[in-house]
Amino acid sequence: MNILRSMLFVPANNARRVDKALGLGADAVILDLEDAVAAGEKAVARSAIPEAVRKPRSGLARCCRSKMTIVISAR
Repeated sequence: MNILRSMLFVPANNARRVDKALGLGADAVILDLEDAVAAGEKAVARSAIPEAVRKPRSGLARCCRSKMTIVISAR
């Protein structure tokens, strides 16, 4: 079991921030579709998820390169 030392929450509707987050060396990048995204941008954020999941994760910590989490709104 790997213990996550750092988790970086990123608004999923901002591709530039997602790209940067994947290169910062965090143990986990969490794509946020809820709090970090304005109500009018949620559809854009949802449609950006498949592309974000396919991006290279070489910047993540070595133990965690296969881990990506998505926070989905309950509403």
